[in-house]
Amino acid sequence: MPTKEFFDIIDEKGNKTGVIKERILVHRDGDLHAASHIWIARKNPETNETEVLLQLRSSDKDSHPSCFDTSCAGHLSAGDTYEQGALRELYEELGIKAEVSELEFLFKMRTSSHNIFYGKPFNDNQINKVYLLKRDVDINDITPDPAEIRLVKWQSYNEVSEKLRNGDKHYCTNPEEFEALRKFLQF
Repeated sequence: MPTKEFFDIIDEKGNKTGVIKERILVHRDGDLHAASHIWIARKNPETNETEVLLQLRSSDKDSHPSCFDTSCAGHLSAGDTYEQGALRELYEELGIKAEVSELEFLFKMRTSSHNIFYGKPFNDNQINKVYLLKRDVDINDITPDPAEIRLVKWQSYNEVSEKLRNGDKHYCTNPEEFEALRKFLQF
């Protein structure tokens, strides 16, 4: 049986309110909580194109199953800082060990989505801190957690941007976040 996850409920400024709730209840009720998003990017040495590493979410995920998403992302566990959450997710999801000094903080973004997955409401209200890890990661060195990720793949930033603009349902990355990322991808 999966371990229960607990999140700090936060206010619109990102401050912890002192309330801690179980993940399933947070998404049922639409409580505001925090997450870290980490983009891994590189300049392709053969094509000179800017690429981002995307993960294909597991078909068993409670939201957006079998969909291409952010390189690495995760909710903050109760008590975590954004940086602690980011480093933990990098390691747990991808097997990548990194230091806080390697994470370039880009921006903070408030997001909200309301969906139905498996016949149940999934209300995701978050304040995300978005980070960049500029690293030419060899796909063969990544050890994705199969409960979380089916595969990882380098994809051209411009191609992904076009897919998001066209509403491609195979991509669940937030389009506004992805476009905001563009100005930070200068190599």
